[in-house]
Amino acid sequence: HEAMQAAAGMLGRHLQVARCGYAEFEEDGEYLHLNPGWDDGTLPEARGRHRLGEPGSALLEHLRTGQVLRIEDVLEDPRVERRAAQQD
Repeated sequence: HEAMQAAAGMLGRHLQVARCGYAEFEEDGEYLHLNPGWDDGTLPEARGRHRLGEPGSALLEHLRTGQVLRIEDVLEDPRVERRAAQQD
């Protein structure tokens, strides 16, 4: 856990982003546990359990590909459904 936080911090500062972290999916694929790892202190807390969109949603399909997910604005990104942007 500490190594992942350190790596997220180095990567986040290198990329000059506000947050950098990782998430783990629950077996059912409906929820993920977000551990931001590092943030610059300008964003609201995001750590915790979050519900993903319905099967077939753009966000869920993107995450299932295993590609890096970069979201500039969680409220404006078309891949993020309004419910997925809210923490359960």
